[in-house]
Amino acid sequence: DLRVQLAGTLFFAVFHALLISLPHFRRWHVAGCFEPGSCEFHLMGGHFPRSALYAPYSFLGAVDDLVLYAAMLAVTMSGIWMVGGAVALAAEHLPRLLALCAACGSRALLALVLHVPLVELAAWMKVEIMASQVPSHWRGPVLL
Repeated sequence: DLRVQLAGTLFFAVFHALLISLPHFRRWHVAGCFEPGSCEFHLMGGHFPRSALYAPYSFLGAVDDLVLYAAMLAVTMSGIWMVGGAVALAAEHLPRLLALCAACGSRALLALVLHVPLVELAAWMKVEIMASQVPSHWRGPVLL
């Protein structure tokens, strides 16, 4: 639906304009992790706001989590709707480019799904320690 695609594009643009222009908005939207020390980074899970990780269990904490997840979901969905509109335009005018992008996307999805167990296996096997013994000019080809 064109209206959903336009609404998603508008929301996406306004949201990112607010992130760029208003410091208060950056502090409010903790999922973006713009403030130093506001997030904790995990090897397997990306970044998580400290306010969501270490807040005591309470009704207000649950409400804060729901607001955080709603903000993240709204931005994610608006991006999906915006890309959906671009794909609909590309399907009509640039079908070969769309086929190329779709082929690249299938490979990227495979890497996205498989990188989690591979990184976990490498951490379990202490590949970082083993790789430190390999000369620097051989690390790339050996680890690939």
